[in-house]
Amino acid sequence: KFYTLKYLGVDPKKLFLSVVKVKGSTTLHMILLYEYNKKFPPLVLDNLSWKVLPLDRRKDLKPLFAFNESTSLGFKNNKLGDYMRVDWGRENKWKDLLKKIKNKK
Repeated sequence: KFYTLKYLGVDPKKLFLSVVKVKGSTTLHMILLYEYNKKFPPLVLDNLSWKVLPLDRRKDLKPLFAFNESTSLGFKNNKLGDYMRVDWGRENKWKDLLKKIKNKK
């Protein structure tokens, strides 16, 4: 979804992948967020619901952090917040994926 929307002309700085906890689940889930306006919660695109809803209407999701090609952010009141350093462990798999994509062009 991220790369399809980017290919269609959506500004990639407004698209964020987000790691969330899902109510009733013990595992983490990844969703795509579209921040169309900083004053409002971003829209959620994911495979748990066919509806595109603002994050504050998705009561089943608790966002942990969000990231895109240029930054990583925390959350405040269901809106994207301040810069957040993400501990990716030994390998930053996001940067590795971006390198692979750039090398295939």
